[in-house]
Amino acid sequence: MPQLALRDVSLDVRRGEKGLSVAFNARLPPVLGGILNISGNAHGLERLQSLDWTASAWARDISFPGWRLLLPEFLSRLDAGGGAFNLAASGAGPMLTRADLDFAAQGVVTQLRDGPSAKFEQISGAMSVIHAGDRWSLFGRRVRAVRSGRRDPESQFDASWRGGDAGLLELRASASYLRADILLPLSGLLPDKGVRDRLREIAPTGEWTDTAVELARASATDPWRLQVQAKFRDVGFAPVGRSPGLRGLTGTIAGTESGGHVNIDTRSAVFSWPAQFSQPVDLETLKATLYWKRTNDELLVATPNWAMHNRDAAVHGQVAWALPADGSSPVLTLAATVENGESPRRRSPGWIGRSWQAICRARMWFCRDRYGISRFATAAACFSLAARSTD
Repeated sequence: MPQLALRDVSLDVRRGEKGLSVAFNARLPPVLGGILNISGNAHGLERLQSLDWTASAWARDISFPGWRLLLPEFLSRLDAGGGAFNLAASGAGPMLTRADLDFAAQGVVTQLRDGPSAKFEQISGAMSVIHAGDRWSLFGRRVRAVRSGRRDPESQFDASWRGGDAGLLELRASASYLRADILLPLSGLLPDKGVRDRLREIAPTGEWTDTAVELARASATDPWRLQVQAKFRDVGFAPVGRSPGLRGLTGTIAGTESGGHVNIDTRSAVFSWPAQFSQPVDLETLKATLYWKRTNDELLVATPNWAMHNRDAAVHGQVAWALPADGSSPVLTLAATVENGESPRRRSPGWIGRSWQAICRARMWFCRDRYGISRFATAAACFSLAARSTD
């Protein structure tokens, strides 16, 4: 933690019959950089729960690496950069009710969990957070980013969520344009620790346009109601736990909890699954139209045609995943063909100089454990393999 050796300190504290005001100004140590000014007022000092307070802060020429050392829980992903901000906040008792932030930063570098750093020459904009009861709302306006000399369109987004100890009950979000990468260096400003941690885990990237998402349920035991539509380009997420991650997706999505579709047409993607593969898999093509449909009997997710290929092979086929509503075994049905398979020397010494083709038709059954997680139980499959020399 950096040493807080402040210079040119000015502190003014005044207390009246029912209120308290504080004004603080100081030059920060070099590791933190710049000047910091903080002021605040509080009324209703007799009881904490009845306390009404306002606070404001501004800083100039601050250094993000130093602040990351000072506030690691909030700024753990900021590796470089500096900037300035103006912050105004208000609350009642220990609860924040509103915060408004204007910021501008240069040379920002934030680390992704599963890949290289995201670098921004400039980031600026205005954000507001409002808290009322069990609902949080987040608004972004005039959010601008410059990467590698390219200036993105201004991001404008709204999001609100509501929940309790039992979990999330409602999520609504919309954006005319949003580059998800810019949420990473800003995630530490979110007051909800659960949302901060989740955002850092999945490390979202890519662009979203014409986006609207609504998720809602009356209680934690009720099924979700869903409505979604969006266009996306080069989006991705990191692997979390035993779940895989994928980056570089481009396509569209539209639907409700009853049914919908996802169109994916990607020219370059990276699939990461540390639980299964020691290295990420580069995909030169990934195309699919994925449909989902929910009835009283089951949830069916299927694609009549999907294709992907990389330097080792080309794969195409059909897939269906049926999840019965009565809790019985889910069923995965797969028909796939692998063509132009190449056996790299470093991976398959016994297949040096050979290419191969495989055809697989399979049906797999899964059982659910006591936590509701589907685990492989049994399968029936038909598999054929042909190889030819390429020497």
